[in-house]
Amino acid sequence: MADKRFLVTLICFIGLCVAYPPFREYIPNSLRVPDPCYTRMIGRKTQLRYVQAVGHYGVSSDRNPFGRDFKRTRGNWTILCRMDSDKDGVYNGYELGDTHCRWNKNDPRTRRYLRVPYSHPGIAETFSNKTRRYEVVPQLRMAICSRNFPLIS
Repeated sequence: MADKRFLVTLICFIGLCVAYPPFREYIPNSLRVPDPCYTRMIGRKTQLRYVQAVGHYGVSSDRNPFGRDFKRTRGNWTILCRMDSDKDGVYNGYELGDTHCRWNKNDPRTRRYLRVPYSHPGIAETFSNKTRRYEVVPQLRMAICSRNFPLIS
């Protein structure tokens, strides 16, 4: 009986772990969103890490503002693109490299419109002249960056 409970728990856990990756296809450049809490300079080059779950804070199931807007719009990129989920003055499409909101998940030809993502659409950031990249707004840095983001190296 204990083995069955363990097996059921394991299957449910695996289901939770793989439940969100399909949402990535609804977000342009979803595998290239820079981790807003990690900047490392190597010589004159900035080394980046990428977040795995764009709509969540770290490894928790808590949704960030982008994740909440994604749920509210049911992943409709046409609507989500023009929104500024994190209220940092930059719309989601710009932050994710779809500056003109032309990307369509069903049309591979629209990939040519994509640029490199500039920043994270769910975490308020400002541009730093020192590092030449977007960084978490200082007032939020401790609260946001103390969480562990699932990363893609």
